[in-house]
Amino acid sequence: MLAKGMGRFQLNLIVCPFYGWKWNLQGENTYVLNPEEFKGGCLQPSDVSLKEVHVRVWAGFVFVCLSDDPAPFDEVFAPVRDIVDGICLGDMT
Repeated sequence: MLAKGMGRFQLNLIVCPFYGWKWNLQGENTYVLNPEEFKGGCLQPSDVSLKEVHVRVWAGFVFVCLSDDPAPFDEVFAPVRDIVDGICLGDMT
């Protein structure tokens, strides 16, 4: 989903540009540089798997919720929407 509508991942991998760690498109870790340096040398790929999160794009902003069972976005955001809808926030650059 990270690349949906935005591109693709070369070799079907997600690669951290800072550390070179790699994940497949299912979020499973496939490579950690120097794994012996983490968790006392006991780091497992499952320890660093990518997690699913709830995401909503509104007015050009990306909202991420880490809760497993988030409240509906429209319900939570209703008070803010009432304030900013009239200023066309999504049309600003």
